[in-house]
This record gives sequence, structure tokens and C-alpha cells, in this order.
Amino acid sequence: LEVLASVEAGHRADPETFAQLFQALALGEASQATRLQSELVKREADAAQRLRTLKERIDQEMLALGATATGREQRSIQILAALAALTLLVGLLTTWRTHRVLLPLGAVTARARAVARGDLRPRPVVADDSEIGELATTFEQMVAAIAAARAQVVQAERLATIGKMAAHVTHEIRNPLSSIGLNLE
Repeated sequence: LEVLASVEAGHRADPETFAQLFQALALGEASQATRLQSELVKREADAAQRLRTLKERIDQEMLALGATATGREQRSIQILAALAALTLLVGLLTTWRTHRVLLPLGAVTARARAVARGDLRPRPVVADDSEIGELATTFEQMVAAIAAARAQVVQAERLATIGKMAAHVTHEIRNPLSSIGLNLE
């Protein structure tokens, strides 16, 4: 801005110098006209040199700004790529972890279907501290309790059947024995 202000200030004096040049030419003063013309040419050359210097400085600054912008753009692209890779990695880890946590739930569901079909054989449970692992352990304990209750019911039914058979046999044996006892008396 200083260079532009300096060039502009130099050109403000040009109308006066041009007026003096035209007056010298009109009066026929060739040496005065030559000197004024030289002065105007020198000012113009000086202004042109200052403007070239300013243009070169602006071009250099623009190149530097362009290089800085390109560097920032490349860094931004690298950061974006790193964040995309990190997001993908987090997604994969989350998927893996979710699958790992929910895998016992599939086993519990399959076991519940087997129990619904009547399979009450005890099965080992993989030790797991998660809630799903606790659910699997509790489910197997429930299946074991159902199996034990079923076994008790079967045992009770057997004993009841044996009791009925014993009562029937006793009845069948007592009747003839009662007849024989009465006849003996």
C-alpha cells in the first residue's frame, strides 16, 4: 500500500509538470521542455519499477499463500483419511464386540428351543461374567431343576403304581386266604 500511495503521490504532480512542459513548448524553450520531459520519463520509469517490484512481491506472496493453502489441503485430506480409517476401525471393533457379546444369546435361544422340544439333559455352560452369561447359567439351573422335578414325579408315579399293585396283590391274596381261613374254622 505504501508503494501504491508513493506512485499515486508522484503522479499527482504530473499535471503540473505537463502544464509546464506544454508552456515551455509553446514558448519555444527547448532545454526547459527537454528537462521537463526527462523528469516525466524518469518519474514514469521510477513508478513502473516500483509497480514491477510490488507485482513481484505480490506474486511471491501469492505463491507462498498458494503453497500454504496446498499444504493445509493435503493435511486436511490426510486427517480426513485418518479419521475415516479410525471410524472404520471403531465400527469393526464395535461389530466384533457386539457379535462376541450376543453370541451366547444365540446359544441360550437354541437351548430354549431344545428344552421346548423336551431335551432336559444338562449341558455345560461357558463361564461368562456378562448378563447373557448369567442368563445362560440361570437357564441351565432352571432346566436342571425341571429335570429333577420331572424325575421326582416319575419316581412318585412309580411308587404310587407299586403301592396300587401291592394293594391289589394283597387284596387278591387275602380273598382266597380268608376263604381258606373260614373253611378251616
